[in-house]
Amino acid sequence: MGARAGHLYAFAAFALVLLNGWRMMLSVFYTPLMNAYGLSVVTPIAAASAVWGLASMLVSPVAGRVYDRRGPAAALLAASLLQGVSGLLVWLMRLYRWSSAQWLWYAAAAANGAVASLLMMSVNPLMITLFPSGTGLALALIQSGNYISFLIWSPVAYGLLAVLDPFSTLAAFSAASLLATAACAAVFRGVKLGSSGRAVGRGSSSFPRLFLLLLVLIFEIAASSTIILSFAAPMFEEICPPWAPAAVAASGLVQAAGALAWGYALEKGDVLKLLPATYALETAAALLAAAFFKVDAMAATAFLLLRFAVFAGEPLVHTMAVPKLFGREAVGSLLGIQMSVVMLSSILAPLAGALARDAFGSYRASVLLSAFLSLAATLNALPVVRNSVRKPSEASSGGKGVPH
Repeated sequence: MGARAGHLYAFAAFALVLLNGWRMMLSVFYTPLMNAYGLSVVTPIAAASAVWGLASMLVSPVAGRVYDRRGPAAALLAASLLQGVSGLLVWLMRLYRWSSAQWLWYAAAAANGAVASLLMMSVNPLMITLFPSGTGLALALIQSGNYISFLIWSPVAYGLLAVLDPFSTLAAFSAASLLATAACAAVFRGVKLGSSGRAVGRGSSSFPRLFLLLLVLIFEIAASSTIILSFAAPMFEEICPPWAPAAVAASGLVQAAGALAWGYALEKGDVLKLLPATYALETAAALLAAAFFKVDAMAATAFLLLRFAVFAGEPLVHTMAVPKLFGREAVGSLLGIQMSVVMLSSILAPLAGALARDAFGSYRASVLLSAFLSLAATLNALPVVRNSVRKPSEASSGGKGVPH
């Protein structure tokens, strides 16, 4: 494949992620939906995140396998169809009371969870395949589309919600991302992948213990981050109501910057050593945000934005750890398993975050819960680093372009 074709596919992947990025800020719709149905607690609305996570968890291994066998186009076509279903279900919610509408909300969340897995299991393995040299930066540039989308979708969402109901706004967002996904599916039909007959690459003898260790800490840190992401908008609304829209948009900007910084660090450093460093920074940022939550709005906002910036490195180190430890063969299948663990954590994390907020009457409790989970992940990452030092020949089999 020529460099021009590779750059075309990379640009298409960036656009795909950017135009689907509105799902990263669904919390903007929590308060409008609560107001529309007269709900006084956020848990029934936020429970959709658990449904989302369950659907994504079940679909991720299948999506990864589909990528390994048929490439990205087939998964993207399925994602397009599911986005149409999701948009229709949310639009129909206007016709019913919450007792009935909640089932449409949860069904739409299940469709969106499947969409998220199909998208990421198409884009991330594709970047690893297309860019064997400079994989970290390629992934960072693509993932920055998710974070830049905060700058685009946040003001658009707040603007549309001022004149439209949340149902019409969500349906319009679904239609926009459906068109982008279908277009990218047509572009990616030209991608040809080499076949892979093995479940894991070189270093597979260390698969059971190392991969399980990796999955445990990913579960914990994903739960920590999911709490912050799921309640970003209401957290900022509680800390600094007048600045909330700007703060949500700024969270996208700092995440884009963080992704590029971590992508550069991955090219220069050891991904396995970056795991505990990333988690430790996330812990410190969350603790400081919680400390200033009711004391200093500007400081609390700054530390919460720092938490978002560091989070941007999290999916990058997780993705790069797979080829680092197990090579590049069947990378879609392994990333699919990894994605399932991320989604498993997201089933419980939004509910835990919502219950913490409802129990204590403040999202400060949710931030503290996030800090505790990231601290646990930091401690559990240390055995992975020790194992990589003890068995360097197994832990460095990612091939050219993987950080050493």
